Amino acid sequence: MRKLLILTALATLCLALAGAEAGAAKSGGSKKSLKIQVREVQVKSAPNYLASSVGTLGYGAPVSVQSEDGNWYRISSPAGFIPKNATGKNTGSVESGERYAAKGVTHDETALAGKGFNPAVEGQYKSSSASLAQAYGQVDRVEAIRISEGELSSFITQGKLNK
Repeated sequence: MRKLLILTALATLCLALAGAEAGAAKSGGSKKSLKIQVREVQVKSAPNYLASSVGTLGYGAPVSVQSEDGNWYRISSPAGFIPKNATGKNTGSVESGERYAAKGVTHDETALAGKGFNPAVEGQYKSSSASLAQAYGQVDRVEAIRISEGELSSFITQGKLNK
């Protein structure tokens, strides 16, 4: 009888500890390290795209996640929030060419995509065709447009988008 009580107490303790660890992981108690997987992401003062920016991170920058808030990560440096979809573990892989052959994607294109777009990769694409070079030029012009936080705030207020 005594052994049964001890085993029951140990089982209860194990379940309680497992539940506490699961709760900590769910609430973001465990820290994780990720990398930025987009060209640039604004670090926000609150978990909201309309919050003021406290900094910027570029592609490949490591981030230490402190906690999670919906679709946002709270990071430590710079202290603020970034959207979860801006990060990843950078685990791009190249699969069999058969999967992409029907879609007209070459093995080289798949390999380059797995490595992530960076200036060298873009340069290879630009030099492969005049039409791609023209398209990239148009994208570069759009990406060069900068809007200040004041202009954005004014746009949101005038358009009554914050209600």
